Order: sequence, then structure tokens, then C-alpha cells
Amino acid sequence: MLSIIHRYVFWELVRSFVFSFAALIAVMLLAAIYKPLRVGVSLEDLARLIPYLLPHLYTWVIPAGCLSACVMTYGRLAADNELKALCANGIPLRYVCYPALVVAILLTALAIPLNDWLIPYSSLLKEQELRRMFLKEPFRVSLLGTDLITKVGNYKIYIESVEGNTLRNLVVVEPREPARPPGPKAPTGDAEKEALKPPPKRSQPEEEGSEVNIYRAERATYTVDADHRKLRIALHKGQMVMVIPGRSARSWIAIEAGEQVKEIPLADLDVTFERTPQMTTHQLLLRAAELRSELARRGDSLKRADAAAVQKRRVRYITEVRLREALAFATLALAFVGVPLGMVMRRQSRLASFAASILVFLVLYALIVGGEGLALDQRLPPWVALWTPDLLMGGLGFGLLLRVFRN
Repeated sequence: MLSIIHRYVFWELVRSFVFSFAALIAVMLLAAIYKPLRVGVSLEDLARLIPYLLPHLYTWVIPAGCLSACVMTYGRLAADNELKALCANGIPLRYVCYPALVVAILLTALAIPLNDWLIPYSSLLKEQELRRMFLKEPFRVSLLGTDLITKVGNYKIYIESVEGNTLRNLVVVEPREPARPPGPKAPTGDAEKEALKPPPKRSQPEEEGSEVNIYRAERATYTVDADHRKLRIALHKGQMVMVIPGRSARSWIAIEAGEQVKEIPLADLDVTFERTPQMTTHQLLLRAAELRSELARRGDSLKRADAAAVQKRRVRYITEVRLREALAFATLALAFVGVPLGMVMRRQSRLASFAASILVFLVLYALIVGGEGLALDQRLPPWVALWTPDLLMGGLGFGLLLRVFRN
């Protein structure tokens, strides 16, 4: 008897999860491809890019889909008085909840390797596809993300919009080798001893940093020389500024011209897109351990600013690990909320159950994002900031479940 009931509820949960999963993926995928379509990425390139975008969506869709499935299934069972019929036949209500626990555990077990290695691997493949697209249509790829900086070799390129081969509000940052002073004459006699002495320490930071040339123009056009692997940018009414680190902006050299032409060599390995590197959880933990060892070994010799930068990188790696864990176990926490929420709502309508589950998920999403910010700002330990939302949601759901059992 119980096995029949468990199978019945289990397959109801599976059907509801498939419905919720498909609906959420469709909505989020439309939002993800809107910007590529707006900037003119071809449908062929977009079709090649979509498979690498889907794993990133699964991270959030799986917990939301599990919550929605629980609310839909148990809401319908309660609305049809099937739960009352089971209780009237002497079957405790907790036995009906076991299938939801099994589904949540299975989805959590699926989410752990998904966040661990599948998403980093898909990010690597997406990076390769973006490089191919860049060589085909430069600068359209650089508009696919707000935090994306196109880097070609040692050049960094920022643009606001693209219209055909016309670029709007272009900024090109080119590193410049500082001029080296002429070599010293061959030392003789006492001069040789002076030459062997170490150079005095600089008291001013004027020479620190790297010198760069900044090209900027409100309008520019570009062409790609595929044979010679070069990118040719013509800046109309452009300006070139020679930036000298440590000097005031008044001492920088600015050159304006009606048209300036800049040629940038292209190669497959030269085109990169600056984002936080996607690494597996094991690699992130190794990096964090290396940085911790570096701080312990060189903590006294490092400057305060350098030590703070190393600690910030270490916290970022640890936060990413804890975020992946929190998102995986959010499925289990939300299942505890979805079961009693569906019983209390007693709704047959899938739309009403879906809307209620999305509202609950948005609360958890806000808590996790806020916890991530607190962890990155080093206001809270990463495990506290990112595990607390799951514990709060799971505790709330468990309390509601006990109340439903008593009533």
C-alpha cells in the first residue's frame, strides 16, 4: 500500500518538476539571448553558444523547480482531499512526504557535480566559442556582458555600441615601454666601486607602474585583415593621451588628430575576455590554501596593501566554493518549505502554485546574494554568510511541516 502511494506521489513530483524546469529555463534563456540578438549576433553563432549557457542556468533553476514541484504536487493533493483520505485510512501524513525528500536528495546530488566541474568546463568551452566569434565579428562579442573587457594581446578595448563596422565611444589602452636611459660608460678606478654599489631607493612613487597610451574617440571604424591577422581601427576625431604613472594629469601628453589609425595583431591565443576564472572546487581550494600559506610565510615582509590584496583573493575563492555548496543544498532546504506550503495553500492551479514558489525562491535568492556580498567584503566568514540562508529556509520549512503534522 505504502509503495503504491510513494510511487504515485513520486511521479506527480517528477511531472511537476519537468513542467517547472522547462518554464523557468525558457524564461531565463530568453533573457540570456536577448542581448546577443540585440547587438546582431547571428543565429548560427547563437545556436552554438546556447549549450554553454544552459549549465549556468541549471544552478538556479534546479532549486526553484524543486520548490515549485513540491508546492504544485502537495497543493493539488490537499485540494482534492487526497491527504485527508490517506489520514482517514490510518496512514500518517509524514509517509506522504518521503517522496519529496527523495526527489530533493537526488536533485542535490545532481547539483553538486554540476556546480563542481560541469559549469567550469562549460565556461572553458564558451570562452573558446567567444574567441572564434571575436575573430569572425570583433567587438560584437564584447557587448555580451556588462563586466566584459575585450583584451587583444596587451591591448584592452572598451566600446559602448557597434553599428556594422562602426564603433561608438571607443577606448583603447595600449601599454608603452618606458624609455630607457643610455647605458653607463665603462667604470674605471674609483668609479668602478661606485658603479658596483646598489642603486639608492626611490623616495617618490613617480616611476612605479606602467606607462600606457590611451586612444579614445566617439566614433571609429574597423576592418579585419584575415590574411595578415591584423585588426585595423580608424579613430575619427580621436585623441591619444600618454599616461605617466605617478604624475599629475596636467603633465600627461595629449595629441588630437582628425584621424588616427591603430593596427592590432590578432591571434587565437591573444583574444581573452577578463572575468573571474572558472575553476573546479578542488582547484579553488588549492588556490586558497596556497594563498594562505603565502600569507603565513611572508606575512611580516608583505606590505599592508599587498597582504590585503592576497587575503581578498583568498576570500573570493573560498566564497565561490561556499556559494556552490549553498546553491546545491538550497534544493533540500526549499523542499522542506514547499511541502507544507502546498498543503496550506490547497491550490489545484499550477499557475498560483508556481507564482507562490517563485516568490519564496526570490527571498532565498536575495539572502544568498546578500550573503555573498558580506563574504566578499569580509564582514562575515563565507560559510556563515552563505550557509545561513539555507539553514533559515530549511528551519522555517521544518517548523511549518511539524505544525501541519500536529494539525
